[in-house]
Amino acid sequence: MELIFLVLLVVLLLFLGFSALKSDITSKTNQYFIFLILCIVLWILSNYCSNRLEDYSIVLLANRLIFFSTTFLVLGLFLFASVFPDSEVRMKPLYRGIAIISSIIVAVVGLTPLVVKDISIESSYSSINFNYGIILYVIHFLFFFLLFIYLLAKKYREATGLVKIQLQYLLLGGLFTALGAILTNLVLPVLFNVFYLSNYGPAFLIIFVGFTFLSIVRHRFLGIRFLLGQILYYLLVSIFSLFSFFFLGWAVTKLFGGVFTIQSVLLSIILAPLFVWLFQKFNQFISLTIEKKVIYVDKHPAEVLSDFLKSISSELDVDKIAIYAVNVLKRYFDLEKVGILLFDKVNTKILYKKISGFELNGIRDLLQVVQYWKELGEDPVLLLDEIKRGKIGEDWNRRDRLSRIVKCMEKEGISAILPLNRKVQLNGIIVVGNKKNRDSFTVDDMRFLEDVIANVSVAMGRAILYK
Repeated sequence: MELIFLVLLVVLLLFLGFSALKSDITSKTNQYFIFLILCIVLWILSNYCSNRLEDYSIVLLANRLIFFSTTFLVLGLFLFASVFPDSEVRMKPLYRGIAIISSIIVAVVGLTPLVVKDISIESSYSSINFNYGIILYVIHFLFFFLLFIYLLAKKYREATGLVKIQLQYLLLGGLFTALGAILTNLVLPVLFNVFYLSNYGPAFLIIFVGFTFLSIVRHRFLGIRFLLGQILYYLLVSIFSLFSFFFLGWAVTKLFGGVFTIQSVLLSIILAPLFVWLFQKFNQFISLTIEKKVIYVDKHPAEVLSDFLKSISSELDVDKIAIYAVNVLKRYFDLEKVGILLFDKVNTKILYKKISGFELNGIRDLLQVVQYWKELGEDPVLLLDEIKRGKIGEDWNRRDRLSRIVKCMEKEGISAILPLNRKVQLNGIIVVGNKKNRDSFTVDDMRFLEDVIANVSVAMGRAILYK
């Protein structure tokens, strides 16, 4: 069973690694990521062989391969952190060369008796007799691991927008991985003498790898609060379900001698509706509590949207609707700039504009947005961070129209351009500036924006028809 689990884990790791590499094979970030994956796979397999095989020479080699693989693993972490997330190599070639050469030396030493002098094979694990070379390994490992932490911390302090969220995902994955590994490889063995679960310690690396994979290939992310809230929600619901399952199994076994007796089945049928009712109540309570205490601490988007709809539901003045929309977006996202622009049918003239914070000296270039959408045959939201990452219009630097739009966005401080709803015969856009904290727009942010825009479009369309 353990072997099957580890094989599935290895397959999943390799799938994530090569999927990331396939998304952009020239990216240094992706190249170092797959290198990291290969080191992790070698470590997992070596760890399994060192604890499960019985041939002395193979187990000895497996133990030495653990130190060989983890030497390159920590090098991979360092190199990955040096280029993540934009694949820009800022490290001098000399330093990178020293790091690689020193790691090769330590890895080779790890394959010799200088690190693992001898082993003894126990019932479910192997114990190691270390030599003095272990000091060199520990120094190397700690040095590069601390460099990895330092680089990420330094980048996080300086990061804004999308890069900040990417680093948050990476750090969050690292935190969850560390907690899992500490539990199985330190807490349980030291405090409870449970050693067999240490073989599953490397499995927690899938969390780090998964979060890192998402930070590489995704271009729009869930907010960290929202993500943590969802993780906490599923964790608590899972614990409730597992506890209920095992408690019922224990109870019927105590009462009726087993879970498959007639009495046990009848009792389970009687208790099933009660469990469903309790589960629904628990689920509702947990969901609301997490939303209020974790995800939406300051303001709930549903409440903000409801208040906004009340204010525009019967309004027939275009200017007042625009003011309501601008104000609600500025307050909800803590924005510096927001603007609404309406065009004529042929998109050659601006019929109406309501801007707050913008100067929009290059306002004519914004007319190119509708033409660009027409060329694409769709009207996606244009986020500056996404365009720069090549997720929208990968050949934007070869397209004069989109190039002009991007230059205008950079010059005017526009972070997003969103279309008004053409289904209500409304030709226009909403331009949004940066958040004051320079955070990027998340998936949940975009949902709220789209809800506001949909209702603004309907309200403005109604007001224009009335006028």
